[in-house]
Amino acid sequence: MSNSTVKVTHLYNDPKGISYFGDTQIDTALLEFAPPAPAVNVSAPRPAKQYLFLELPPNWYGEPHPAPSRQLMILIRGELEVTVSNNSKKIFKPGDIALAEDISGEGHATRNLSSDPSLLLIVQY
Repeated sequence: MSNSTVKVTHLYNDPKGISYFGDTQIDTALLEFAPPAPAVNVSAPRPAKQYLFLELPPNWYGEPHPAPSRQLMILIRGELEVTVSNNSKKIFKPGDIALAEDISGEGHATRNLSSDPSLLLIVQY
């Protein structure tokens, strides 16, 4: 096993408050994380304030809003459509990761495309 990267969708805004999607990655390196278990790819630690689970009801829609905090969002269950203020849309499926840093300006809108609740893990920093 060699070093790898974790691909993450980045939501951010420009100085005028318009939000966009971008791509970023988090690098990992082969380390002994939990000896005596074999080495695994691990990213550098990053501080976090708190984590929470967020469940969106079936067919839920959130009007455009900035993220309440810089946060890493991991979709666990369901399917979400996120629209940033430049009108780009992205569909998120289970296992997708987004880094929301559009904490000011126009923000983004979120729609649960599932007929069941969608579940996210949010890590705020």
